[in-house]
Amino acid sequence: MLPVVKKETSVEKCHQETEMKDRGKSKRISRRTVVLAAGATPLLAMVVTGARAAKLPQAAVHYQPTPKDGKQCDGCALFIPPNACKSVEGSIAPTGWCVLWVKKAA
Repeated sequence: MLPVVKKETSVEKCHQETEMKDRGKSKRISRRTVVLAAGATPLLAMVVTGARAAKLPQAAVHYQPTPKDGKQCDGCALFIPPNACKSVEGSIAPTGWCVLWVKKAA
């Protein structure tokens, strides 16, 4: 009896070539991975260091040094006595108001 010689089909050959290419890719870092890591790094740094978000300019929040509809900064949860705010930059009057106003918890 003669031995049967199996002839490699083009599909099998293509499959083998693909496997060989994939082996080389496993050691590479994809561009997507690099971009995701670069984007996540500043966020991770903020969490680890406890960094706070940048404060907004007074004009952006329509800050005014006078109360509005009985609401003023010294009654806001974001106000930091004597004249600062957690979310707005610059000097803040206790009698001032802006669109970020949130009633202090009782």
